[in-house]
Amino acid sequence: MNNRNLSGKFAAGATSGKGSHLFIDGDTVYSYGHHFPIATWARDKSGPLVYFTIKGYSVSTARHKSFILGALCRAGVRVIYGGQPSGGKVPAPTAKEIRERKAEAIKAEALRVKREARRAVRDAARAKAEAKEAARPDFLKEIVPGGDGQAFCVTCGAVKAPGELCADCAGVKK
Repeated sequence: MNNRNLSGKFAAGATSGKGSHLFIDGDTVYSYGHHFPIATWARDKSGPLVYFTIKGYSVSTARHKSFILGALCRAGVRVIYGGQPSGGKVPAPTAKEIRERKAEAIKAEALRVKREARRAVRDAARAKAEAKEAARPDFLKEIVPGGDGQAFCVTCGAVKAPGELCADCAGVKK
């Protein structure tokens, strides 16, 4: 059985099964052996739930974790990120771990909001500049400033004083 199918079976409540370096034994799914539990079924007063490990190990174990978490989410299973694996199970998180995760989540959200605010300010400044340019009369858009208080006609290249009309270009102000 492939790992994706095995993950779906675990989310459906299977108590045994074997994939490629991923297997279910009882209420727990393991990656590469009993030394690395990924998720453990549990129950509280609200009903069934899964404690999911926060520990990482390797790229392939991260892929296993992704398969399992995806299957659990698709199945609508309540997932609680558990403590460090011990005794071949993923235990419930301690109060300290919950506080630390909440603080990390708040920091991450604050950084995300800060990035979005910067992006919004940058986009607003860009939109303002584009609107200002679009509102300029066409004859002002044709002026290319030169040195010594002069301007150049974009159409014919004549050197004119700013504000002077260019007779060669049908009266376009330069």
